[in-house]
Amino acid sequence: MIPKVKVPANFGRELINSPVHGNLVLNLRDGSELKVNSVIMSLNSPVIRNITTNICQSSLEMDDFSVEAVHCFVDAMYSGGAEKMDKENFEDVNKMAHVFDVSWLSKTSLNFFKTIVLNFKNNSYEEILFACEIASRAYFNLKQSKFVGLFVRNMTSRIVGKRAFLRKYMSNFAELSKRQMDMSIQIAGKDFNILFDCLVSHLTFVLKYTGFDENSLYLLEQVDMRLFQRIYPDQFVEVVDLMTELSGGS
Repeated sequence: MIPKVKVPANFGRELINSPVHGNLVLNLRDGSELKVNSVIMSLNSPVIRNITTNICQSSLEMDDFSVEAVHCFVDAMYSGGAEKMDKENFEDVNKMAHVFDVSWLSKTSLNFFKTIVLNFKNNSYEEILFACEIASRAYFNLKQSKFVGLFVRNMTSRIVGKRAFLRKYMSNFAELSKRQMDMSIQIAGKDFNILFDCLVSHLTFVLKYTGFDENSLYLLEQVDMRLFQRIYPDQFVEVVDLMTELSGGS
């Protein structure tokens, strides 16, 4: 009996784009084509196996992903490693691992996020924002909660950094998407005071007491106000007084 091939495995990246072995054509975003072997791809991906074996497709449209990410993805399928993964192509490679159900590459992507993306060499806002947006999109678009968990644990270990980051991240409060609002709530955790500092500042200095906007109402709906009252009673009173004033004293 022929032993079952286990992946990841090194099939030889020199076979990529081979005119002889390349019976599956990947149509890339820039109009170019990349020829790959359906067997090698299918051994890594049950989704591609179904597409090529049961549906009998001989080509795949890859325009949802960057060209560089597709090349990295294919290289990983052939080499059994992710040496070509970097911060620029990582997010799309992770998306492909999810879409095509390449379990080992999904684990590799999560480890890359943990060891590389969350390794803030300069501890700058830009580095933290980059990781934050990746984590929130992974959850919002792919329902991958582990990225958010890793990011939140990283930020929780640095309370001063968390406060400073959220104040800047939420500074343009009215323009935040629901994804970004949810991420802010996740980062804050039980440190409700950070969230409501941002809310009070927004209502007081931006809206100038003209009323609640959509994001203000959303935050009030999503946060456990009873827990907020118990942990930060003075700030809770301040928020309630402001809400009363904005609603005309009713």
